[in-house]
Amino acid sequence: MTGATYIFFLFGVLLHVFGAALIARYLWDTKLTVLKVANTLAWGATACLIVALGVRWFQWQLLPLTGVTDAVSLLMIFSMGAATTVAWDTDRKAMLCFYLPPLATVGALTLLFSSRGLTSPPRELAGPLLVAHVGMVFLSMALLFVASLTSVAYTFQARRLKLRRTTGLFQKLPSLEELDRSLYQLIRMGYPIYVVTYLVGLFWAFYDNQLLSAAWWFSPKIVISGGILLFYAFSFHARARGLLRGPKLAYSVIFGVGLLLGTYLVLMMLEVVNYNFYGKPA
Repeated sequence: MTGATYIFFLFGVLLHVFGAALIARYLWDTKLTVLKVANTLAWGATACLIVALGVRWFQWQLLPLTGVTDAVSLLMIFSMGAATTVAWDTDRKAMLCFYLPPLATVGALTLLFSSRGLTSPPRELAGPLLVAHVGMVFLSMALLFVASLTSVAYTFQARRLKLRRTTGLFQKLPSLEELDRSLYQLIRMGYPIYVVTYLVGLFWAFYDNQLLSAAWWFSPKIVISGGILLFYAFSFHARARGLLRGPKLAYSVIFGVGLLLGTYLVLMMLEVVNYNFYGKPA
């Protein structure tokens, strides 16, 4: 079973890498067929990751939601779904040039440094409420991740337009207005999901208060989650009121996601005390 899990995960990462490699060819080839093949490979990769998670679930009889490798797999699966939603129309297919290479990079790094998580059993989650909470966390974070990549595409287009370089990839990407609309759609989808996620997490913390200590709200993970909620709320409501759109919204999303990832990396390197989904403070 462990060998099958590793093989499917490996194939998933390799298909993502091959798809990203085709993206490089598409930049020099105007044929949309190349991009469609890359998209097909990426969906094949997603299917392999789903099967890998299914095999782990069957092997351990536990939902694979708690390990680093499982978390990355879920993030890649949900991110691919969000990316396809944005790039569904033909005139937005070129957005995959900004989506597939980062996903392939994330998968390759996980394979190199965290593949041992495929051989260890998942931790048991305390009931369906917590399972729903964790699943929605990954979905909302995937939408935020794809939103950050969309913001990169927007800044690329804006810079090329400012420099009057309107050839190459610039011609294949949507207009700035369309990119801004896609970015807002991702935030609009992720914001209510994260609100529900946060409320479910708070309810679970109060309902099962024996699992965490009395000062659970001081956990770095809880504090960061509150920061993400505020960021989502600020981005959504400011954009809805027309106060934050275009380059301001794009740069805000890039800065917010970069700050989030940087904070998590610092906490991991410093081994700061944290709360897990499945037990007392580590």
